[in-house]
Amino acid sequence: MSKQDYSKTISVAASLTAVHQALTAEIRDWWSEDLTIGGNQFTVGFGETKKTFKMIVQAASENGFEIVWICTSANLLHPDVTTPDEWVGTRIVWQIHPNNSGADITLTHEGLNSDLECHNICVGGWDHFFLSSLKDYIVSGKGQPFSSTKAA
Repeated sequence: MSKQDYSKTISVAASLTAVHQALTAEIRDWWSEDLTIGGNQFTVGFGETKKTFKMIVQAASENGFEIVWICTSANLLHPDVTTPDEWVGTRIVWQIHPNNSGADITLTHEGLNSDLECHNICVGGWDHFFLSSLKDYIVSGKGQPFSSTKAA
Protein backbone atom coordinates (compact mmCIF):
# COMPACT_ATOMS: atom_id res chain seq x y z
CA MET A 1 0.00 0.00 0.00
CA SER A 2 1.42 3.39 -0.94
CA LYS A 3 1.64 6.20 1.55
CA GLN A 4 -0.84 9.02 1.04
CA ASP A 5 0.45 12.56 0.80
CA TYR A 6 -1.47 15.28 2.62
CA SER A 7 -4.16 16.52 0.25
CA LYS A 8 -7.32 18.46 1.03
CA THR A 9 -9.70 20.76 -0.83
CA ILE A 10 -11.68 23.80 0.27
CA SER A 11 -14.22 25.92 -1.56
CA VAL A 12 -14.25 29.70 -1.21
CA ALA A 13 -16.56 32.42 -2.46
CA ALA A 14 -13.76 34.42 -4.06
CA SER A 15 -12.24 35.08 -7.46
CA LEU A 16 -9.29 33.13 -8.82
CA THR A 17 -7.34 36.40 -8.68
CA ALA A 18 -8.01 36.79 -4.94
CA VAL A 19 -6.92 33.19 -4.28
CA HIS A 20 -3.78 33.62 -6.38
CA GLN A 21 -2.94 36.84 -4.48
CA ALA A 22 -3.37 35.12 -1.09
CA LEU A 23 -1.02 32.28 -2.12
CA THR A 24 1.68 34.48 -3.62
CA ALA A 25 1.71 37.93 -2.04
CA GLU A 26 -0.32 37.66 1.17
CA ILE A 27 1.17 34.57 2.84
CA ARG A 28 1.90 36.48 6.07
CA ASP A 29 -1.81 37.22 6.46
CA TRP A 30 -2.80 33.56 6.88
CA TRP A 31 0.33 31.38 7.48
CA SER A 32 2.94 33.26 9.53
CA GLU A 33 3.70 36.91 10.16
CA ASP A 34 7.40 35.92 10.27
CA LEU A 35 7.93 35.95 6.50
CA THR A 36 10.75 37.16 4.27
CA ILE A 37 10.11 37.30 0.53
CA GLY A 38 12.78 37.83 -2.12
CA GLY A 39 12.30 37.17 -5.81
CA ASN A 40 10.87 33.71 -6.38
CA GLN A 41 11.59 32.48 -2.85
CA PHE A 42 10.46 33.06 0.69
CA THR A 43 11.31 31.96 4.21
CA VAL A 44 8.61 31.43 6.80
CA GLY A 45 9.28 31.11 10.53
CA PHE A 46 7.37 29.95 13.59
CA GLY A 47 8.37 31.09 17.06
CA GLU A 48 11.37 31.50 19.26
CA THR A 49 12.63 28.01 18.41
CA LYS A 50 13.11 29.35 14.88
CA LYS A 51 11.24 26.64 13.06
CA THR A 52 11.86 27.83 9.52
CA PHE A 53 11.07 26.68 6.02
CA LYS A 54 12.58 28.16 2.87
CA MET A 55 10.53 27.77 -0.28
CA ILE A 56 11.19 28.40 -3.93
CA VAL A 57 8.12 29.19 -5.98
CA GLN A 58 8.65 26.90 -8.96
CA ALA A 59 5.46 27.67 -10.82
CA ALA A 60 2.88 30.35 -10.37
CA SER A 61 0.82 30.38 -13.52
CA GLU A 62 -0.51 33.75 -14.61
CA ASN A 63 -4.06 32.46 -14.59
CA GLY A 64 -3.64 31.22 -11.02
CA PHE A 65 -4.55 27.61 -11.65
CA GLU A 66 -1.42 26.09 -10.13
CA ILE A 67 1.26 27.30 -7.77
CA VAL A 68 4.13 25.06 -6.62
CA TRP A 69 6.42 25.68 -3.66
CA ILE A 70 9.52 23.51 -3.22
CA CYS A 71 11.07 23.32 0.23
CA THR A 72 14.84 23.86 -0.07
CA SER A 73 15.66 24.31 3.61
CA ALA A 74 13.86 23.28 6.79
CA ASN A 75 14.53 23.51 10.49
CA LEU A 76 11.56 21.91 12.24
CA LEU A 77 12.70 21.97 15.85
CA HIS A 78 10.24 19.91 17.88
CA PRO A 79 10.76 17.41 20.72
CA ASP A 80 9.09 14.62 18.72
CA VAL A 81 11.16 15.18 15.55
CA THR A 82 14.78 13.97 15.29
CA THR A 83 15.16 14.95 11.63
CA PRO A 84 14.43 18.71 11.53
CA ASP A 85 15.06 19.00 7.78
CA GLU A 86 12.68 16.29 6.61
CA TRP A 87 10.57 18.79 4.63
CA VAL A 88 13.52 19.45 2.28
CA GLY A 89 12.58 18.30 -1.22
CA THR A 90 8.87 18.14 -0.52
CA ARG A 91 6.56 20.05 -2.84
CA ILE A 92 3.51 22.04 -1.85
CA VAL A 93 1.15 22.12 -4.80
CA TRP A 94 -1.81 24.50 -4.87
CA GLN A 95 -4.41 23.82 -7.55
CA ILE A 96 -7.13 26.42 -8.06
CA HIS A 97 -10.26 25.71 -10.08
CA PRO A 98 -13.32 27.86 -10.64
CA ASN A 99 -16.66 26.64 -9.30
CA ASN A 100 -20.19 28.07 -9.41
CA SER A 101 -19.66 30.29 -6.36
CA GLY A 102 -15.94 31.09 -6.57
CA ALA A 103 -13.04 28.68 -6.42
CA ASP A 104 -11.95 25.27 -5.19
CA ILE A 105 -8.42 25.15 -3.77
CA THR A 106 -6.62 21.84 -3.41
CA LEU A 107 -3.45 21.70 -1.33
CA THR A 108 -1.28 18.65 -1.85
CA HIS A 109 1.92 18.49 0.17
CA GLU A 110 3.87 15.91 -1.83
CA GLY A 111 6.11 14.00 0.55
CA LEU A 112 4.11 14.78 3.69
CA ASN A 113 2.96 11.27 4.51
CA SER A 114 3.17 8.86 7.42
CA ASP A 115 6.87 8.18 6.70
CA LEU A 116 7.77 11.61 8.13
CA GLU A 117 8.26 11.98 11.88
CA CYS A 118 6.45 15.30 11.76
CA HIS A 119 3.41 13.82 10.00
CA ASN A 120 0.86 14.34 12.79
CA ILE A 121 2.29 17.73 13.79
CA CYS A 122 2.39 18.95 10.18
CA VAL A 123 -1.08 17.63 9.33
CA GLY A 124 -2.42 19.52 12.35
CA GLY A 125 -0.60 22.63 11.17
CA TRP A 126 -1.91 22.44 7.60
CA ASP A 127 -5.42 21.68 8.87
CA HIS A 128 -5.29 24.93 10.85
CA PHE A 129 -3.51 27.15 8.34
CA PHE A 130 -5.22 25.80 5.20
CA LEU A 131 -8.67 24.65 6.28
CA SER A 132 -9.24 27.54 8.70
CA SER A 133 -6.82 30.44 8.39
CA LEU A 134 -6.44 30.63 4.59
CA LYS A 135 -10.14 30.03 4.01
CA ASP A 136 -11.12 32.70 6.56
CA TYR A 137 -8.57 35.12 5.12
CA ILE A 138 -9.80 34.74 1.55
CA VAL A 139 -13.48 34.98 2.51
CA SER A 140 -13.38 37.65 5.26
CA GLY A 141 -9.95 39.27 5.02
CA LYS A 142 -9.02 37.99 8.51
CA GLY A 143 -6.83 34.88 8.87
CA GLN A 144 -5.14 33.38 11.93
CA PRO A 145 -1.46 33.39 10.97
CA PHE A 146 1.24 32.41 13.42
CA SER A 147 2.40 35.46 15.35
CA SER A 148 5.31 35.45 17.79
CA THR A 149 3.53 38.22 19.73
CA LYS A 150 0.42 36.05 20.14
CA ALA A 151 2.52 33.02 21.09
CA ALA A 152 4.41 34.86 23.82
